[in-house]
Amino acid sequence: MIRASSVHIAVSALCLLCQDVAAKEQSSFYRVEQSDGVWWFVGPDGERCFSSGVNVISPGATRERYDPAHPAYAAFHHYPNSGAWAEDALAQLQGWGFNTVGAWSSAEVKKGPLPYVEVLHVGKKLAVPWNDLLDPHFAEKVERLVAAEVEPRADDPHLLGWCTDNELGWYPDTMFMFHLKQSPERLTRRALIELLKQHYENDFSRLEADFRPVDVQSFAELEAGGELRLRSGGAGMRVVDRFASMLAKHYYQTMHDAIRRHDSHHLILGDRYPGYCADVVAQAAGPYVDVVSTNFDHPAWTDGHLPLYYLDRLNRLSGKPVLVTEYYVAAKQNQSGNKNSGNIFTTVDTQTERTAAVRNRLSTLASLPYVVGAHWFQYTDEPANGRDADGEDYNFGLIDIHNQPYEQLTATFARTHAQVPTLHAAGSPQADLAQPAVVRIPHASSDASTGLGGWDTQQARIASSGEGIPFADLLATWQDDRLYLAISCCRFVDKDFYAAEDVPQKSEQLEWDIALGDNAPTSRIFFGMGDETPNSEPALNCRVWSSGIRYLAIAQIPIERLGHTPLKIGEQLNLHAALVDRRAGTKTTWSNLLECGGATSAAQNISSASDRR
Repeated sequence: MIRASSVHIAVSALCLLCQDVAAKEQSSFYRVEQSDGVWWFVGPDGERCFSSGVNVISPGATRERYDPAHPAYAAFHHYPNSGAWAEDALAQLQGWGFNTVGAWSSAEVKKGPLPYVEVLHVGKKLAVPWNDLLDPHFAEKVERLVAAEVEPRADDPHLLGWCTDNELGWYPDTMFMFHLKQSPERLTRRALIELLKQHYENDFSRLEADFRPVDVQSFAELEAGGELRLRSGGAGMRVVDRFASMLAKHYYQTMHDAIRRHDSHHLILGDRYPGYCADVVAQAAGPYVDVVSTNFDHPAWTDGHLPLYYLDRLNRLSGKPVLVTEYYVAAKQNQSGNKNSGNIFTTVDTQTERTAAVRNRLSTLASLPYVVGAHWFQYTDEPANGRDADGEDYNFGLIDIHNQPYEQLTATFARTHAQVPTLHAAGSPQADLAQPAVVRIPHASSDASTGLGGWDTQQARIASSGEGIPFADLLATWQDDRLYLAISCCRFVDKDFYAAEDVPQKSEQLEWDIALGDNAPTSRIFFGMGDETPNSEPALNCRVWSSGIRYLAIAQIPIERLGHTPLKIGEQLNLHAALVDRRAGTKTTWSNLLECGGATSAAQNISSASDRR
């Protein structure tokens, strides 16, 4: 029997009809287009839509593999066959407003009425970017894998597009080091040596200003073997990035050309970055993909809002719209017994907080003009005792392992999805850049130095004021006796790339400059080498959290430093701040007049999300 959701929304409610559908050329396949500065998917019927999908729509454990001692979702406990399960799953998803079948979903649901996304995993199968990518045999292997995967579905009108991979290791430092260690006969290593010779004009002493050679003293010796370590304070990252750009361009072009030889219709959706992408990789991908895809989460932003610099940067560097291929929120309170081990994904305490965060996250993504879709991870909770492959045990599901929906969550999805077309159509290309002359920042009801859990991150966010593409978000809140400032950013550094005496060094760190007032002294905070103890000059109370590539730094500026009596509503502070990546040579600046506003609305946001069932 198919359960009827309490809220039914037709999939067509998620799409807006083009004003001039009759005048547009019809296609049998999905495409992307930009209208009034807003990017959309466009279906074969000419309807524009924002793709709201769900990943891993799966019947779960089979009868043969089900283990009662390790409880997991198993559709055979609830349905007579896979067809009945798929029919029910699709009916529920459509009732909750979803309109796309996301990655890693079963064949049964792909046969239904919704478009679906397919992941090819070509790069994973061929060990990209660690393989000898410039060897002609690599392109031949790509061709064979693409032909086998793509040709059978080349004419399927329900296929939204191809993701080429999932979370490949595009980390320039590590790529450079790895390929330099390989055999001198490998063509990719030879190309790297030629790049170094060209970059330094065959002058080994110039190379030594940027690198510490290991057991080599000339380019001739380096050609035969040997390694390099990055020298702190040098400009070695310029050639490192050139090498990463060369390999990424070759890979994306090879993939593009192979897919287009076997499928001239479907969209190429990129390779699902892991919430981070080096600038040169995004730039290299742009000409060879139709959409840039990324998984995206930041565990510090528990209210559901997200740091927007990353998505904005992807769009502007690649020149292509962005598909968020994974987003999620888990709660400690759940129906499956998930422990949410490891604290590596966004986790809140209750389902009410989870619901509020989901509403904020989906609404934020839908309002961005360059984001064409957002896919939830995943349909069911993970096994209570963890997945077989890696032990991951998170409350990610729309339903629990007992086949029961999280009704508060799914009702909110349905209501929010009903608003998505309007939110997306209203998205302004300048919305993220707009900033009032006076920025009113919220009051913090409690200590805001322990993380972003109590912050209203939407109201606290301050738009950058300088040129270029921001690589960080700045937030501000206040109490009577202090101002709090937070920096959220991503950064990858492979410490093994340096000689021991070079790490950590200020010349390689992030430098956060803060000045309050036109003639006020500047405080400088150094962090960003994976060390959670920042160095501040002069001393300032600052805490830094790092989670892999993600950083959050929160600084407290006492009123004594501000030259103020206790702060109060209406008080104004002139803020000048900058974040400098001294290693990459990039900089983001903020110059704003802050005004102390009223109490944060974060608690109110969570309370109002207690949707009626």
